[in-house]
Amino acid sequence: MELPRYQSRTLPTVAAESPASAGAGAGAMGQALARGADVVADVTTMIGRAEGEAAAGAALADLQVELTEFTGDPRWQQPELDGRPTADVLKEEWERKQRELLARKPAIGWRDARNAYEQRRTQLVGQAGVEVIGQQRKLMVDRGKALTDYEAQQYVNAGSYDLARQAYQRGIDSGLYSVAEYVQRTQTLEQTAVEDGYLRRIAPGADGDLAETVTAVLGDARLPPARRNVLARTISAEAERRERETSAVLQRGRQETAAFAWSNIDALSIADIARLNVDPEDRTALFKAKRSALLDGEDRPSGVIAVSRALGDVAAGRETRGNALAAIQRARDAGEISEQTARKAREDVAGAAAAAFRDPVRDQLVSLGARSLNKGVPSDQILTMFKAQEASERAALALEWERDFTAAALRAGPGFDAQRWYEQNLPRYLKRSEAIADTTTGSYDYLRVPKDKGQPAGPTNMDVAATRAAIQKQRQANGWSPAKVEEIYRELGLTD
Repeated sequence: MELPRYQSRTLPTVAAESPASAGAGAGAMGQALARGADVVADVTTMIGRAEGEAAAGAALADLQVELTEFTGDPRWQQPELDGRPTADVLKEEWERKQRELLARKPAIGWRDARNAYEQRRTQLVGQAGVEVIGQQRKLMVDRGKALTDYEAQQYVNAGSYDLARQAYQRGIDSGLYSVAEYVQRTQTLEQTAVEDGYLRRIAPGADGDLAETVTAVLGDARLPPARRNVLARTISAEAERRERETSAVLQRGRQETAAFAWSNIDALSIADIARLNVDPEDRTALFKAKRSALLDGEDRPSGVIAVSRALGDVAAGRETRGNALAAIQRARDAGEISEQTARKAREDVAGAAAAAFRDPVRDQLVSLGARSLNKGVPSDQILTMFKAQEASERAALALEWERDFTAAALRAGPGFDAQRWYEQNLPRYLKRSEAIADTTTGSYDYLRVPKDKGQPAGPTNMDVAATRAAIQKQRQANGWSPAKVEEIYRELGLTD
């Protein structure tokens, strides 16, 4: 049988401890407390360093962003700001920005981190300063280059190529241009000068063989192929325009000759008609009219109506002279009109365009004024009464008088006062007439117009179109017959 367990209920007794043992225990506890304080201090230091380094890094990051934004500001790409050179504005702005950045005191608690921040800040600001100085120099160079380019271009626009070359030379001497930039600009300048020399030949009033000019342009090695082609096309277009203009002058001359031929057909022979400088349809019609001049015929209503309609269309500008002459000839060949009616119709065709402007009073005053300018000599007697040069000048003045009179009438319209215009304008023409000198020249050589200005006009240096136009002007002023005009053409070598 198991006995119940015994449980002692006696009080514990305290064991006796020596002083040495008690002191050892107290020392161990103090060391433990000291080690704990050191650990706390180390942790606090680490936290302070980390906070200081983080604050310094954030401040440096902000500084870097500000410097990047400043140096990359698009304003520094402009040559001027508010009317001032951008380089000067950049210098002032950078000095102010630099002072602001260096004076800034961010909250950095750890001394080592603060010192490291200040060193790195000084380094970053210095690097940005070097970049700003580079920008300033580039801005100064770009501005100087732009001003020099503008100066040179102004000289080019004025045709002063030597001054433009000097401007570019100053640019490279002062360091604004690199060698490549200087060479590119001077080459372009020389090419422009060459082009300008060619373009002067097609300027208003310039004379010269443009076909030869085009050939010279295409073979000019001073210009690149692309510029040569463009310039050649430009000159070719001007040559075609002049050719059309010359053809128009010659055509007007042929028409004027035809008009006088129809009005003087009785005085012309078949040989005279063959030598006339007229259009083929006029020549053919004149031949037929001359050969059938003695034939009888009668006027039928249908023929008269057809001819009248043709004349009306020419006067209104709806039909050409050639078609009208052909209609008249068809009516004559069909026997619908007589030869006399056909001849009168042909004369009317020649003068139909001017029919609307006929005014007997004005025509009389024009004729009277022209005779007054020529000292009372009729136009058809100028060459017999005056020497060649004086006759030419007087005929030209009389022609100018007639044209100005007619132009004034056309501008004024139906209300034109011919008598008043005559009285107001004749005195100044008379004054010019009195100044015409009595000089002597050759026969009709004075009518030659030189091709090259400054050179005497001769067979090898004569502008054919301009000379023909001058002859027609004299013919109008002097009332020369077609035969006389042809005689002058033969003397000057202008016959076809």
